[in-house]
Amino acid sequence: MKVHADKGLVFIFIIGLLSFLAWLGFDNDTYYNFIKPEYAKAATSAGTSTLNVTVAANIALAIVGTCDGAAGTVCDADSTVNLGTLTAGSSNKGNIQVRSTSNDTITLAVGRDRANPTTTLASTADTSVNISDSAGGIDAFAGCISPDATRPWQVASTGLGFGIWKASIDKDTTCWGAGTTVSDALNRYAALQASNGANTAWTTTSVPTAGIAFASVGLQIDVSTTQRATTYTGDVVLTETTTP
Repeated sequence: MKVHADKGLVFIFIIGLLSFLAWLGFDNDTYYNFIKPEYAKAATSAGTSTLNVTVAANIALAIVGTCDGAAGTVCDADSTVNLGTLTAGSSNKGNIQVRSTSNDTITLAVGRDRANPTTTLASTADTSVNISDSAGGIDAFAGCISPDATRPWQVASTGLGFGIWKASIDKDTTCWGAGTTVSDALNRYAALQASNGANTAWTTTSVPTAGIAFASVGLQIDVSTTQRATTYTGDVVLTETTTP
């Protein structure tokens, strides 16, 4: 007995099969669930890692030049300030030019090296012969804590005074005055101490471009008519520290 399939049913079956396969192609989830077993799906899991790094502070201080002579305007690239020959009642001036290189804010302390006797300058032959830093009206510096920490230079002032008369950033004009040259009458001065911690003279509150900043430490000296005639010498200590 021969069985004859209805041509219409065969056509409908073929169309249905093609539609089903097309549907599987568009529906990925159905494909994986119907054609492939469940274990063919990829498993994922995610985590987060936190990165921390600290850049260490670096700092370098350089004395890039000094200026000397009676007016403090003869400059060179060494670290020795020659304050010249003094005549009582006519002060001489000097200047120390400092370059700071750092990736942080800094403080600059200025002090004297000699602790005994308690003066910056003493005779090279006998240290008991010395020039008093503060006996003639220049107060010992204890930091820029008040306007009285420094004083303008007076005609009658004697001793050795220092001041930050110029800074490329963050000059404290309340402390050091608004002077713009080493001999400006608006400059203010104080006497050096042996304790660097008490002598923070320059504090920056920002980091300059390329980390480089400059400051000029001005010096002024005069003596009384009774000061011994001889040569005096001494060291000024400049200590730079990054801000904690």
